[in-house]
Amino acid sequence: MSATRLLSVLLSLVLLAGVLPAPVASQTATTPPTSADADVAAGFANVFYVPGKAITCVGAAAIWVVIMAATLVFNYEDATHFAAGGCGGKWTVQGRDVAPAIQSANP
Repeated sequence: MSATRLLSVLLSLVLLAGVLPAPVASQTATTPPTSADADVAAGFANVFYVPGKAITCVGAAAIWVVIMAATLVFNYEDATHFAAGGCGGKWTVQGRDVAPAIQSANP
């Protein structure tokens, strides 16, 4: 596969992941429903956040490999903190994540 075709497929997947709305089942009764503006803002944020998170995860995995190789697997716990810090947590932004920022900007 040529590099241009691979890049276009990856970019398409990233844009698709950023535009898809949050699943309805993930919203609970304790959280207020998000507005349409917050969902749109989250979609635009995902265009940059998801690829940035993927780059951070790949970098953390590379650091994990270097630490494991340099210490001959003796420093496993410290190396694992890099992988958990780079690849853990949320991978997408949802409307309820940005809703408080939108509400405070519109008094």
